[in-house]
Amino acid sequence: MGIFHPDNLFFRALARLVDLVGLSLLWSVCCIPLVTIIPATAALYHALYRVFRKKDEERAFLLFFRSLRQNLRQGIPSSLICLAVGWALYIVYQWLYYFALLDSDGVVLFVCFSVLLVVPGGMACWLGPLLGRFHFTVGALFSTAAKLVFRHLPSSVVMTLLTLELARLVPELLWVPLLIVPSLWALLTSLFTERVFEKYLPKEDELSLSGGEE
Repeated sequence: MGIFHPDNLFFRALARLVDLVGLSLLWSVCCIPLVTIIPATAALYHALYRVFRKKDEERAFLLFFRSLRQNLRQGIPSSLICLAVGWALYIVYQWLYYFALLDSDGVVLFVCFSVLLVVPGGMACWLGPLLGRFHFTVGALFSTAAKLVFRHLPSSVVMTLLTLELARLVPELLWVPLLIVPSLWALLTSLFTERVFEKYLPKEDELSLSGGEE
């Protein structure tokens, strides 16, 4: 095979790198309205799952926009719920933080609240992969995410910590992490989510991830 052949290992690796960077940038742009965070995350996960894990020959960007369009109806209300809950939790977190600076009892409350944040944080980490891989109503999406957090708590904790650590890179390095961090998050998260999904896919019960695979 010639060095300039499109199926050459170099060009295939370059194409995958372009997919990673391009999908990260698409995700970043599509998240600007904020209310599209969940459908954009679902689209990112869906495209990367199909291209990198299933070795799908379809173009990554086409998969992204197709998934984004299909999930807007469920994704926008889900994003609004997440934004509202996230803002409320942030206010409580700040209030408990200042209380902890003034009183030792406040330290206990602050630590307990911080530990409990793994539940909403874990749910947020499950929402994108779930919506990217399966069809859900808004209610079923959140209830399934909650079940998975408690049934697979170690994986949920790791995904939450991974998300926080990757998110910290963005303000520290300005725009540079946006070139790869979103795609990296989706790929690393899939190591946990796909292992869990496989446990439920063969089953016909209510937790067979409720809406059927795409």
